[in-house]
Amino acid sequence: MTNRTTRARATGRIAALFLAMLAGGAPMLARATQSAATSSDDVVVAAARYERGEWAAVLEPLERAADAGDRRAQEMAGFMRWLGPALYGPGVLRDRNAALRWFERAAAGGSDVGRMMAARIRTTAAPTSKTAADARGAVKEVPAD
Repeated sequence: MTNRTTRARATGRIAALFLAMLAGGAPMLARATQSAATSSDDVVVAAARYERGEWAAVLEPLERAADAGDRRAQEMAGFMRWLGPALYGPGVLRDRNAALRWFERAAAGGSDVGRMMAARIRTTAAPTSKTAADARGAVKEVPAD
């Protein structure tokens, strides 16, 4: 097993643990914040879409909540952007820079998950993954930022 395969599996396990922590994703995500009405509303909408498996539709309200400062929404947006089509299908593009940005913001808010994942992304070569084909192992490596 290569280091790349080992790292990919470890990242997948971390994401799976995170999702399990969210009690199946949506219920805990929906309760994640009550600080701002719009953030809370966006989290509820994102959680409902997540439960229905509407992955591409989850990102808009989830990223609005994350932008409003919701730490758990920042973590989840980071995972969705980092894992992209490998877990969420072709409608969710893998975006290393967006994932790093969300995890860094979560880390700045005190998130250990955000801190760990931001460090992980910084030490991983930047993939050009944009399609489901990349999730099947056709990832091209480019120099890290």
